[in-house]
Amino acid sequence: MTPTDWTLLSLHLAAMLLVAVVLGQAARRVGIPAVVGELAGGLLLGPTVLGRLAPEFHAWLFPPTGAVPSARAAIARVGMLFFIVTIGRDISLGEFRRIGRKALAVGTVGTLVPLVLGFLMCYVFPDVIGVTRKDLFATALFMGSILSLSANPVIARILMDMGLFKTEIGRTIMSAPLVDDLVGWGLFAVILAELA
Repeated sequence: MTPTDWTLLSLHLAAMLLVAVVLGQAARRVGIPAVVGELAGGLLLGPTVLGRLAPEFHAWLFPPTGAVPSARAAIARVGMLFFIVTIGRDISLGEFRRIGRKALAVGTVGTLVPLVLGFLMCYVFPDVIGVTRKDLFATALFMGSILSLSANPVIARILMDMGLFKTEIGRTIMSAPLVDDLVGWGLFAVILAELA
């Protein structure tokens, strides 16, 4: 990376941190988890808001290609790794076994409802989605599996922000997405086999 790339990466990270901290604190003040404000910050800095209001500035600060996006992606992966390890450090498998049935029930319902609705959506509204008859089954599986997947790190962060991570309901909520992800990623394997 050139000195210009390092400067741009520093500005890039500073903008992201500043917006995340400010909106995270604002979210806390109104009584919602900080992660909601931080996600809103991503929308503000992304193509949705900044990219529409100031496309040239957005393209300069967040270039789509080159060394800066690669460096940002690497930093994000390291940050996510640290966060996941921190979550894992606080998880007790003994507690998961104790609430296993409850978590399995919640996870099954939380998987089946979006899976079935996503699957049916393709068959009921194929023209809206723009899917051909030939690709209908694979697309329906894809839509169902995508809707059934969960964002475990976001769920964990919300539970941490609300002080619920180490409670029984927090453990149940964290256990349930395991079912979602097993089914969702299993369906991805089926979809890939269908497309091969």
